[in-house]
Amino acid sequence: AVFIFAIDSSNSEKEKNKDAEELKARVALLENKLAQENSQAVLPEAEVPSQLFDVVGVTDGDTIKASINGKTEAVRLIGMDTPETVDPRKPVQCFGKESSDKAKQLLENKKVRLESDPVQGDRDTYGRLLRYVFLEDGTFFNKKMIEDGFAHEYTFQNKTGKYQTEFKDAENSARENKRGLWAPETCNGDTTKSATAVVEKVVAPETVQVTAPATSAIAELGPAVSTGGVVKKSSTGICHAPGTTYYEKTKTFTSFSSIDACISSGGRLPKR
Repeated sequence: AVFIFAIDSSNSEKEKNKDAEELKARVALLENKLAQENSQAVLPEAEVPSQLFDVVGVTDGDTIKASINGKTEAVRLIGMDTPETVDPRKPVQCFGKESSDKAKQLLENKKVRLESDPVQGDRDTYGRLLRYVFLEDGTFFNKKMIEDGFAHEYTFQNKTGKYQTEFKDAENSARENKRGLWAPETCNGDTTKSATAVVEKVVAPETVQVTAPATSAIAELGPAVSTGGVVKKSSTGICHAPGTTYYEKTKTFTSFSSIDACISSGGRLPKR
């Protein structure tokens, strides 16, 4: 009986080991499958940093559309935030149009390099790719927009991105030099207000000095303003010389010996 029990015990251990090995194999298979899926989700630019993609649309200052492997993808730029222009829930914000126009100027129909940031994740809640954008000549678009005053530095949920320090320095530079949205005459840094609420810079109107025409200029007008006879200055201040259109019709007037005298008293010539 003891011998038989030993055989049964050995078989039981073998079964347990077999089950454990099968479990390990299944776990390894699952891990391998997940690894393959993750590797397929990584875009080519993560593997080939120099790869360029066509920008096929600019939604606003911080969102573009790029053609990636034959598919149009919405791309939200990391680390920056521009005033709203297309959000149906909000009015066009201060300096929003300027930011959007700048993005279009720099990116529309251009080729760009896209760079991801593991800290920020691959996509946002709207399914947009999260990327840094570099122009073909190497210009760091995200940083340039902040540095030139077209965007704010933006840290999402306190996730420190790889270029956060550069972006904060760029924003400080824009603020100190009052560029773009930091200028007092634009938003003074507050882009939350509506663009229509921005108070335009008031320019004092120029003072226009009106001088009476010289005698020589009056003489050149000919008989219509002849200095001969009595010049009538009407109650409205118009000087009518003999022979002009309203001379005979002017019944209430002050008499002057010449056009010069009439004008010198504060009168003026008729328009016709």
